[in-house]
Amino acid sequence: MIAAPARIHDLLRLRPEAELLGERPAPGWVAASLSEAPWVVVCSIRGGAIGVRVRGATLAQRFDAVAPLFAVAYRSTPEDLAGRRCEPWRAAQAPALAALGRVDPVLTRFGHPWGPIGSVALCVCAVLSSQQVGVWRTSARWDLAGDRHPANLPD
Repeated sequence: MIAAPARIHDLLRLRPEAELLGERPAPGWVAASLSEAPWVVVCSIRGGAIGVRVRGATLAQRFDAVAPLFAVAYRSTPEDLAGRRCEPWRAAQAPALAALGRVDPVLTRFGHPWGPIGSVALCVCAVLSSQQVGVWRTSARWDLAGDRHPANLPD
């Protein structure tokens, strides 16, 4: 279970036995995507559960669901991913990963926390945890988060 409150754009690694609750049945690609890399993006906070989005191999493959807190094994924030390095051969698989090392010193110099979000962040998590990059588009556009504040959670 995660110790700190989740925030929008955080990435959650789900436990292997985790079940997501959706308003509709999950398409077949969701299970394949999560088995390859069990990371989801936080979209909202709802009491004791977290609204998440599963991303697939294409822009059209997006599935929104709810993840109970006990389904979360690990949380990674965009700020955690800023400046992360990976082996050159892994960075070569995704140009966005190679760019992280060049962008970090420029943005860090201004003294503001920042980090990649969206497809780039998922790609970084998958690569740094020795999983395949192929589940996400390796030509992902760059989205960054800066100066984020925790989502308002109920008492």
